[in-house]
Amino acid sequence: DQYDNFSVDFVFENGMHFHSMCRQINGCTPNVSDRIQGSKGSTDCTNTILDLAGNEIWKYEYPLDEDGNPGRSDTIEPHFQEQISFVTAIRTGKVVNEIEKTAVATLVAIMGRVSAYTGKDVTWEEMMNSDMKLGPETLAFGPVDI
Repeated sequence: DQYDNFSVDFVFENGMHFHSMCRQINGCTPNVSDRIQGSKGSTDCTNTILDLAGNEIWKYEYPLDEDGNPGRSDTIEPHFQEQISFVTAIRTGKVVNEIEKTAVATLVAIMGRVSAYTGKDVTWEEMMNSDMKLGPETLAFGPVDI
């Protein structure tokens, strides 16, 4: 029991909107898309920033390949970059601590899920005071019934 698509508009205290959409339907091309709308423009969160009139004001320049052409948009897939950054931190002795960012991002994702499933706005305070449990009643090591 899960939704096969979502469209969630996150509204922040400063008026910024973050619209996140995803499709995960069997037999369809999977898609996760995000859009941030601010007071001066918007971005698709991949490579472009537009002003309020829709004019491109910044675009990421992908590294050129051996033929001198811009690389593809998936030149460095985010999960690969995450691993590259992690290994680089280990090799250089630089401490990487993204625990708080990860916890906040996870709660925001859960807020979006709750809002989509209930059809209601959800606030940070409501989630912090919620007794909702998404995991099993008991956590234990050992064989798991499937």
